[in-house]
Amino acid sequence: REAFLAEQAQGAEFWTYSCGASYGNDGETQHCPDSGVSDPPLERRIYPWFCYKWDFKGFLLFTMNSWGTWTEEGKNLTTDPAKRWPLNGEKNVTDSDYQLIYPAPDGRPVASMRLENLRDGMEDYEYLYMLEDLLAKLKAAGIAPELVKQGEALLNLEPDIIVHANDFVKDPSLLVARRNAIGDLIVKLRSELQLS
Repeated sequence: REAFLAEQAQGAEFWTYSCGASYGNDGETQHCPDSGVSDPPLERRIYPWFCYKWDFKGFLLFTMNSWGTWTEEGKNLTTDPAKRWPLNGEKNVTDSDYQLIYPAPDGRPVASMRLENLRDGMEDYEYLYMLEDLLAKLKAAGIAPELVKQGEALLNLEPDIIVHANDFVKDPSLLVARRNAIGDLIVKLRSELQLS
């Protein structure tokens, strides 16, 4: 972590990714957010919060969609509607646990709940930066120091939301409450700054 922070301080940009298998040798205590179908929905939503906390410039969900069937030569797409769904191939059962988009019977893409959770997290991410921007404007104008203090407390994600990759909020209501508080404060700050 120290090396990462030192490079970041010198202008290096960092991205992060998830590829499943987020459990370490000692089980639950080593669990990082993951995107499998059995992982809690909050774990997709919190990815962008991690990006905000550590100023990651991007996030990759690795190998999330494989709509084809497996063959001896590797994974090939099929035009057979009976085999189009990932759950229809024995080797695709594991892959389907990480699908973010599924093919409908007519071939159109259908978003999974996991993708919807990730979208909510990306909206949260926008709220975090919107609040940060408004706080900078208040500071520059030298007004509403009590609101600045309140906003800075909401942007500090430790220890309530994220401490480190293995220690993050598990109760979705706490994350939603933080987002709602940020949204309410954004409305107040826009009014204070007379922004429409």
